[in-house]
Amino acid sequence: MSDNSNERSELLRLLAVLALAGALMVSFFGDWKLVTTGGSIDYRNRITGARVMAEGLDPFHYKWRRGAAEELCDPYNNLAVTVSQTTVTPTYLFLMLPLAALSYDTAQTAWLLIEWACLLGTGVVWWRLLTPGWKRWAWAAMVAGFSHTLAWKHHVDRGQMYVVLVFLLSLWVALTHSKRPNWAGVVAGLLLCVRPPLLLLLAPFIGLRDRAQWRAALISSMIFALLPMALRGGIWQDYLSAMKEWSALHRQGDRPRPPAETYPATIEGIELDTLARYHVRQYADSSIIRILKGQGILNFPDWPLGLALALGVGVWWWSRRQADVMELMSGLMAWAFLMDWFLPAYRNPYNDLLVLSVFACALLAGRRSLCIALLGIPAGWVLYQIMPTARWQIHVPTVIMLVAGICLLLPKLSRGKAARA
Repeated sequence: MSDNSNERSELLRLLAVLALAGALMVSFFGDWKLVTTGGSIDYRNRITGARVMAEGLDPFHYKWRRGAAEELCDPYNNLAVTVSQTTVTPTYLFLMLPLAALSYDTAQTAWLLIEWACLLGTGVVWWRLLTPGWKRWAWAAMVAGFSHTLAWKHHVDRGQMYVVLVFLLSLWVALTHSKRPNWAGVVAGLLLCVRPPLLLLLAPFIGLRDRAQWRAALISSMIFALLPMALRGGIWQDYLSAMKEWSALHRQGDRPRPPAETYPATIEGIELDTLARYHVRQYADSSIIRILKGQGILNFPDWPLGLALALGVGVWWWSRRQADVMELMSGLMAWAFLMDWFLPAYRNPYNDLLVLSVFACALLAGRRSLCIALLGIPAGWVLYQIMPTARWQIHVPTVIMLVAGICLLLPKLSRGKAARA
């Protein structure tokens, strides 16, 4: 009887592996088609930005003109505004330099592989942390299922970078959980240079709960901040100036229409129509600033939202000052997901990738609000297939995940039976 039970278990395990592998392969080949027939339009400005920085120029205000190298040309760089489309940090651009040295079509393919490596790497990190049993298989199903959602397809189609953040956050949690403070500090320093608003979350944790990380985090952040300055000394001033201008543009009405500009018929061997093409069109900005603009409130100052975010994090920290480390890190992952709503920047479906860290922490810590968050995955499947145009429909998965993230921060709604990691 026992042998039969073991055989059934092995068969079910094999069928689960095959089903998950099949789901991932179908999603990957769909992503391959998106990338090879489109321009990865957000990724393009990262590549051109890295190339401009390598030339010693300001990538955040660069404007391509006829006669300049076509490798620096981004067709979506709006000539009616002073800033370029490049909005990532100088450190991120520095890390993109090896890819920027490739031809663009090769760099696109490489980035798709990196996106998938980060997604699967995130899966492996949490698989190793979770208790053997149903939680591991539930997590594997979440990762495979998420790869078919609107959020993931939008991310791949645009060539975005949030999956890198998810992987780095997961790695930081894993290293912190396994009590490896030096390596955790190195990852924390990199995170701060790639995503500066995370300072609001990581600094209090390191300063109050895991001080063994602070030295490595400080050295790491200094190194990663200084590296791009070797190419352009004032690169961080350029970045801060551009982000201030982007904040003003986002808070005002419609963006100014660009003047007519003639671009080459082919750029880096790619037809202009292909380079400017994007496939996933069911996207909408869900930031608080966009909601206010929808109510006719223009030029709302950015500082009240920043203050509200800081106060929210501060109150949460005070209420959790006696909590265990995993409960704190679950809340930090929730805040890392929620904080994008408060920033004076676009918040599109690809931002929802940050909820993967919330899923994983909720599984690890035994949170009941995970059930709410999981509803966002099938909602994302449906929306990617039906391609709605109404903004409220596009926001359905995001709203579900928003509720789940908030629930993680509320003790009466978030506490389940603690899991033993």
